[in-house]
Amino acid sequence: MFEASHIPVLCNECLSFLKQKNGLNNLLDCNLGEGGHSELFLNNFENLNIVGIDRDKNILERAEERLSKYKNRISFVNEWSDIYLENNKSQFDCIFFDLGISMYHYKSSGRGFGFGCDEKLDMRLNLESDLSAWDVVNKYSEKRLSDVIYYNSDERKAKKIAHNIVESRKGGTIDSTFALRDIVLKSFSSYERAKSKINLSTKTFQAIRIEVNSELEHLRNGINRAVDALNNDGLLMMISFHSLEDRIVKWSFRNLYNDNKISILTKRPMVASKDETIKNPASRSAKLRVARRII
Repeated sequence: MFEASHIPVLCNECLSFLKQKNGLNNLLDCNLGEGGHSELFLNNFENLNIVGIDRDKNILERAEERLSKYKNRISFVNEWSDIYLENNKSQFDCIFFDLGISMYHYKSSGRGFGFGCDEKLDMRLNLESDLSAWDVVNKYSEKRLSDVIYYNSDERKAKKIAHNIVESRKGGTIDSTFALRDIVLKSFSSYERAKSKINLSTKTFQAIRIEVNSELEHLRNGINRAVDALNNDGLLMMISFHSLEDRIVKWSFRNLYNDNKISILTKRPMVASKDETIKNPASRSAKLRVARRII
């Protein structure tokens, strides 16, 4: 029996928009993950068909197992969503993005996405990619490392962290998550470490993961291509989990609105209820923005 490691967020909020949609026949799930949201949608709309996309082949196989009872209503594609949208000319009634990294990656993938376990630095969603977290940490110049950390996470101590990483490399390569975590933490005072509510290496790990997977570039391209792949009145639904993602979604929506391509249905992003954040703490940072295609 399939056991999910990731709980989908903002389910009621997503369903509220979909239930108002006339003619919901097909949906593109651009970051399928373990398939939690697609399972929700398939269970609530008996005539809905879904194309589920994920660049991670391993997690796509997990989603296929989870959604096996809906096998006649869902197909699976192992690709980046923006590349799929560029090459496929199908039109959809809804295109959905859940931009979060699945708990599977943190807990079970063994690829060093987080610092809860001591694992090899990898962080690749696409295991065929040439660039890994090890390459970023061990081969980037101090200036390039600093830019990656700052621009991909707004980490105010990016320069000091990058300097400490480069200094540590002089004694040998940095190979594991624990080694990187400890180097980053040394960039903060004991007072800062004690005061912080989160591990202060979180932003640096996020920044390196984004660099490895070109996440922000794929996101920008994906939004624009998704709008062109929507039917008239089709919905574009996007859940982000950190400020960089949400900023890109927000300004992309504004630009598309100014170009008369969409109407924006969420003046402010929808966030998780108090009850949801208690049951699923990962939902605390989730933000949902929704737009409708205008042709």
